[in-house]
Amino acid sequence: MFPKRFVLDDIYVSEDAEHVCFGNGQIELRFSKQMGSWTGLTDKVNNIEALGNSEGLPTELIAVGGKTRRINTQPFWVMVDTITLGSGSKYLWHSVETLNETVKLTICSEAEKWRRYPSYSIKPHQATIKRSLDIAYLGPDAALLSSADFIVPKVRIGDPNDCSFEAPGCRVRPHYPLMRLPDNKQ
Repeated sequence: MFPKRFVLDDIYVSEDAEHVCFGNGQIELRFSKQMGSWTGLTDKVNNIEALGNSEGLPTELIAVGGKTRRINTQPFWVMVDTITLGSGSKYLWHSVETLNETVKLTICSEAEKWRRYPSYSIKPHQATIKRSLDIAYLGPDAALLSSADFIVPKVRIGDPNDCSFEAPGCRVRPHYPLMRLPDNKQ
């Protein structure tokens, strides 16, 4: 890893041929320079690897194209024939921006004619991460963006047997034991 370039107070960015690192005295996030995926999160205070995605699995998926179809049960209208993009994305670049007391890292990646711009914002001396996603279509015709999903692969804060899955608005009920999820959903 190349030397840290401090941006604001204890917030830094560093990179090498394979990764971009972004962090402060509390946390460090790592990203792949192959696909632009979020590959790691380290709790530096407790020396814990909280997120491990060494496989470089996609961390943002978008469903594009398709059409609506009426069905006889709720929700009555569903999307069919969509294509999910995320795997096979190519990292293009990253940028760092300082906004007041916050630093934002944006990663640009592309799949097909779609560009994803996930952004990660942190503040000095804090372990809070704000994550957002901008999407752009670069094709000549109109296109349908059906959905966008944030993926946080293999997050571990303590013993997995003591962890639960929490995602408001998701089909999985609250406080669901993490180890009861299928392996590809953990």
